[in-house]
Amino acid sequence: MIFTALYTMASAENPNHRSANAPSRLAAWLLLGAIFLAVHFASLFTPPLLDDVDASHAEVAQHMDESHDWVTMKLDGIRYLEKPPLPYWLDASFYWVFGQNVFATHLPNTLAILGLTWVAWIWTLRGWGERAALYAALGVLTSIGPFIYTRFAIPEALLSFLLLYALWSFITGLESRHPVRFYGMWAALALATLTKGLIAPVFFAGAAIPLLLLSGQWRRWREMKPVTGVLLYLAIAAPWHILAGIANPDQGHPVGNHPTPGNVHGFWYFYFVNEHFLRFLGRRFPDDYNKLPALVYWFAHVVWLFPWSLFLPALLVVAWRTRHSWMQHLRRDSGQTVDFYLE
Repeated sequence: MIFTALYTMASAENPNHRSANAPSRLAAWLLLGAIFLAVHFASLFTPPLLDDVDASHAEVAQHMDESHDWVTMKLDGIRYLEKPPLPYWLDASFYWVFGQNVFATHLPNTLAILGLTWVAWIWTLRGWGERAALYAALGVLTSIGPFIYTRFAIPEALLSFLLLYALWSFITGLESRHPVRFYGMWAALALATLTKGLIAPVFFAGAAIPLLLLSGQWRRWREMKPVTGVLLYLAIAAPWHILAGIANPDQGHPVGNHPTPGNVHGFWYFYFVNEHFLRFLGRRFPDDYNKLPALVYWFAHVVWLFPWSLFLPALLVVAWRTRHSWMQHLRRDSGQTVDFYLE
């Protein structure tokens, strides 16, 4: 979070400041637990399911729970294969345990927020100590965006948790040189793919590859288990995609302008090409959605990260003043065994 980054870069010039006035771990987690119960857990029961995406996604999970068809999702009897299945699998599983209600529908998002809080804590604790870890966890629990976007059934919170865990496994794998970390990264990426599709590995690569290039760590690519890791990724992510394609060979829009039986693209074209690549390019069929302008999207983060975004100006000032101390890590030779995130 913004305040954590501000605290971290300030600590680069004064290492002794990192442990100053650090709260006890028990007190910090009691505070975080109380906030989680009061804000996120209490909100599991309200508001009721809303129109559009909220109720629609709940109906998909309801059909899965009642039909026991875990491959072909349906909404009001119509196949719904635009999205990957993991969020609906979770909701359907919770319906089986708790019944079909608002609590069970919102529970995956709330647990994802708890997971995000945990990863934010352990990651920041590893690098900068108890006080910074508390700020990072507080940022997750008290920002407006995470709260608003977990009041209805969309997979972004779950995706954020899985991607953050994958990045944490990636960083700690580089530091510890332990292969288990990288297998955790590949498994989390596979689950993220089952949550939101191919955008998950794209987002991960957008963060990991620049780091590897700037730090010179790309020379250690063999340690990341590219062969067995990809096999693990496919073992988790591929089965549903294969089964859905076999079960729905006629899913999708017609080839050309002739909607005759059998003259359709099929599930794999519909899912990977139409719903991923063409949607990104603004050429999805049918053209029935709106795209948020890029400038609005990025500036909206000031709202979603409120109240912590209030520290953004101070963050930019401190980042500039301490640029030599925190950028020097990127210039170090990758052959040296340096935990550049722990210094």
